[in-house]
Amino acid sequence: MEIWLNSRSRFAIPTAQAIDLAPGRVSRSVLSGMLGISPHIRVLHPTLASQMVDGGPVRLPAGLTLRLATYMGSGAQLTGPMLTGLTDGSGRAIHSLAAITFRPLSWALSTTDSDDVLADRGWVDATAWLLYEDDRDSHDLRWLAPSGIPETRSILHAPSNTEFQMYSKEIAPIMVGRIP
Repeated sequence: MEIWLNSRSRFAIPTAQAIDLAPGRVSRSVLSGMLGISPHIRVLHPTLASQMVDGGPVRLPAGLTLRLATYMGSGAQLTGPMLTGLTDGSGRAIHSLAAITFRPLSWALSTTDSDDVLADRGWVDATAWLLYEDDRDSHDLRWLAPSGIPETRSILHAPSNTEFQMYSKEIAPIMVGRIP
């Protein structure tokens, strides 16, 4: 496999060789992990959990989206429901029900009111990936993310001077680690 090229904070996908993945299986595996990290999702969206148990394509409930970016740092983090507010005076925030960052990818199950922030940052909307059948073994990533996959330089819910986090310790697990 060729190495992805970093081009102005977006990973350009090589044109010479296909990078195949099974989008339905991958995205549903991530979503399954998110349901484990954040059991609260099952309370808020019981039909989502039942779809996962049934297997096959999954349609997210209205108001939710699955987003994806690349992350090449050495940190790893799993979080439950969390609100990350921007301190730029815009009043915008990212509300995620769960997030998984483990090199080389970062995933967020967020509410659609967060979409403008994540879209502005270039995060790929992978919601439609959940609809692919299990028998669809592979798809060319160049087709799934034709503009490339953005690189995020920090973990979505990491403390910073430009954002603040709000969460409830009763329902929002935060697991942090490092990858050598």
